[in-house]
Amino acid sequence: MFFAGLVAVCASIRFALPFPQVSGVYQKWLYFAKNKDRYDVLFLGSSRFYHQVIPKQFEERVAAAAGHKVRAFNFGYDGMWPPESFWMLRQLLAMKPANLRWVFMDCVDIVAKLDDRNASTLRTAYWHDAPHTAMALDSIADMPIPPRRKWSLAVRHVTYLFRQWTNQGCGAEWLKFEFGLDKRKKARRWDPPKGWANSEGYEPEPARPFSDSDRAAFETEVAARRDNASATPTRRSFLRALNGIVGEVRAAGAEPILVVPPTVDPRENFRDFPPGVIVWRYQDPGAYPALYAVENRYDASHLNHSGAQVFTDLLATRFAELLSAPR
Repeated sequence: MFFAGLVAVCASIRFALPFPQVSGVYQKWLYFAKNKDRYDVLFLGSSRFYHQVIPKQFEERVAAAAGHKVRAFNFGYDGMWPPESFWMLRQLLAMKPANLRWVFMDCVDIVAKLDDRNASTLRTAYWHDAPHTAMALDSIADMPIPPRRKWSLAVRHVTYLFRQWTNQGCGAEWLKFEFGLDKRKKARRWDPPKGWANSEGYEPEPARPFSDSDRAAFETEVAARRDNASATPTRRSFLRALNGIVGEVRAAGAEPILVVPPTVDPRENFRDFPPGVIVWRYQDPGAYPALYAVENRYDASHLNHSGAQVFTDLLATRFAELLSAPR
């Protein structure tokens, strides 16, 4: 009876708790919550959206090419991949943005491994509710690692879930908010940072050239990618998660578009996707040479600002064609 009461009380309290103050993510959540009905296009994903998709340029190119006025917001952030990105997308859909019609999703596999350097951070813990912890556990079961390692990872994820369920550490934060000591919406530390305050969530990577060794390694990877473009089977756990989130986006009145950004990682050349979903791939150096030119790269995984301009143009042109196509 005690534990049943504990669970019931903790679950009730959780509905009253404000959105967790995860630095970087929280600023974007506040900004979107305030402006959610302005947008009909949402980009959500990792740094490969955060630093590679320019909303204002996207809007201008779509208007010029298709005559359609759209408003876009970039909710990408460093290291935001499933399960966290799917959790975040569900939080944004729960706001019921009135005009949201298109959701671009960074197509990256579930990352269930935990970085020991960030093991005790709020960023690691905050998305651990039951559905998304189950997603992590499903992914762990699907990973080609020894059983002992699977067990260790699973226990750590379940521990985070238990801490979230029991709201450990949230009491002082909640009381400060409820008694007006922490005026979140007015606190300057939660204002949008200068990097993306006037660019609808986009922030470029720092301007720096490739080192000679990094450049040589990247060009070797690009050449290997040209020689071997075979598709990789999509892990069953990831496909199940994709099916779930695609269905929820459509239930919210929007259409998902899965985007595989320019990458040289052969594991991301996914073969299988949910039926009927739009998928745009940019992982072929032969088809998109500008995205793999070293002058347009920040590093082997990311574009610099000039590369982001090229990538945004490609997305906008394709989106304009989609809008102009007969239905």
